[in-house]
Amino acid sequence: MSNDKRLSPQSSALSPKSLRVLLVEDSEDDALLLLRELRSGGFEPVHERVDTAKGLADALKNRKWDIVISDYSIPGFGGLEALKIFKKTRLDIPFIIVSGNIGEDIAVEAMKSGAQDYIMKGNLKKLVPAVERELREAESRRMRRAAEERVTVLSNLLNHSSDAICVVDPGSGSFLECNEGASGIFGFGREELLSRAVIDILERLNSPSLWKGHAREVEEKGPILFEDIAKRKSGEKFPVEISAKFVEQGSGSYIVAAVRDITDRKLAEADRLRFTTAIESATDAIVVTDTDWVILYVNSAFEYITGYAWNEAVGQKMSMLRSGKHEECFYEGINKTLRSGKVWSGRITNKRKDGTLYEEDTTISPAKDASGKIVNYVAVKRDVTEKLRLESIAEAVNVMDNIGYVFSGLRHEIGNPINSIKMTLNVLKKNLDKYDREIVMEYIDRALSESSRVEYLLKTMKSFNMFERPEKEMVEAASFIYNFYKLIFGDCMKKGIKAARSVDPDVKFFYADPRALQQVLLNIFTNAMDACEGRENPAIDLTVSRAEDMIRIRISDNGKGIGKKQMDNLFKPFHTSKVKGTGLGLVICKKMLAEMGGVMAINSEEGVGTTVDIFIPEGKACE
Repeated sequence: MSNDKRLSPQSSALSPKSLRVLLVEDSEDDALLLLRELRSGGFEPVHERVDTAKGLADALKNRKWDIVISDYSIPGFGGLEALKIFKKTRLDIPFIIVSGNIGEDIAVEAMKSGAQDYIMKGNLKKLVPAVERELREAESRRMRRAAEERVTVLSNLLNHSSDAICVVDPGSGSFLECNEGASGIFGFGREELLSRAVIDILERLNSPSLWKGHAREVEEKGPILFEDIAKRKSGEKFPVEISAKFVEQGSGSYIVAAVRDITDRKLAEADRLRFTTAIESATDAIVVTDTDWVILYVNSAFEYITGYAWNEAVGQKMSMLRSGKHEECFYEGINKTLRSGKVWSGRITNKRKDGTLYEEDTTISPAKDASGKIVNYVAVKRDVTEKLRLESIAEAVNVMDNIGYVFSGLRHEIGNPINSIKMTLNVLKKNLDKYDREIVMEYIDRALSESSRVEYLLKTMKSFNMFERPEKEMVEAASFIYNFYKLIFGDCMKKGIKAARSVDPDVKFFYADPRALQQVLLNIFTNAMDACEGRENPAIDLTVSRAEDMIRIRISDNGKGIGKKQMDNLFKPFHTSKVKGTGLGLVICKKMLAEMGGVMAINSEEGVGTTVDIFIPEGKACE
């Protein structure tokens, strides 16, 4: 086997007249004749000569060829066998048989077996024209096959599209062609749709004149995008988005349109519009930030409440509203709650753009993406400054409404002991010389007893004002309750009352004035012990637990309970059912709790017992 110029797998690109030719020939001289003829015809052959079946198979497998030229008669290996090996490769390149002695019947058989041509060695002048012709036809086949493959790919793409792709006659508006997506959208079979026109489908273009005007617009302006209302075969109407383009192909012109069902988009847009309208109409400020508290969105109410316009707030940090009234650990507590995926609610004192302070009730929620990662914070902020002012006014009005009741009670509670003292002293004065020492001491004791009543009343009223401005601080819950329990346990034991206490481990701190809170609990516990007097198996339970963002202290007893009429008057000054009571205890407790940001709730059933719930703010320890 010899080589004139070898073609390796790594050969570089060939020049335009180069020809990669595989010669199946046992005679090196005959091979040289073939190569000389190809060069004389303007080719520059790069070749390899093989003369065995294995050599042919390896060459076809490992190298790229433009043409195969095979001798018909090779000892032990013929042209037809070479053709069979060649056909197994499914290569689409010319295979030409050259022979010195071949009959017409054998030539016909070779052509039927797949050879493109046969040339007699005695007439090699036909070789170059045959090679040129077969190369042209092979290239034509490759181009045609590539075009068919592109058409197949495009057809598959179009038919797998959920959009309707339609080809329309610009003149009549009739459908000329459509993909499978058109049937899916409009509900018509392909033949049904091709028997219709655009005016049968679209609401905006429902007449020949409207269609013609539209077709002119597409032709003059180029591709256009518009929306319309389409009608399905069932009669159902739905919104569509249409992209239309005027196309000229050969002697014909067409409009190619892509139609998309945008029902879901329109529904989503409507939902977004309703949502946006609701947010912008809300009287509460709504703020969206990232996890670094940079403001991304504020609604109109935010500007009304804070004084900051949208463009002044977006891009700034929420810290611009800080008033300086809260410690840093207060804000760190908010961050800690949100980072754990929980919602934070509470009251914040903030500062407006003009520098004035205001109170707001705020709820902040963490927003998560599809993977569950927290990506935003959403705050709903309600200005309660005016509400608190009106509540103060209402409280003042309520005090004024009760002032006559208070004075009447004072006159009765102080006047009676004073009248008794006055009467006792007058009697003693008139009869001092007549009474012996024992009777005189009896009258003096009576006067002192009445003066003690007045003194007790004045001390009680002093308690009403001693915590006018409570000094709130962090109070460790378990320690405070333990010390309070020790304070009252002895009295309970003396009266045969079973006292129990429990503190939820999750409750760490109160935020309260410990003196005022102890005074409140002592008053309520004293009432509970009085109510248990004479009851079978008397018991009082003291429990502390969490109630959302507040701490609940519950005192429950199985005492005699409170009747409905008495419940209605529980917080009226000087109203009491106890023989030695002043009627000020619960009034003072309620006032103290209010000053500490707390509230009290009482539930009772006569003959069953009473439960008093005290709610006070939770304390957040600064780390």
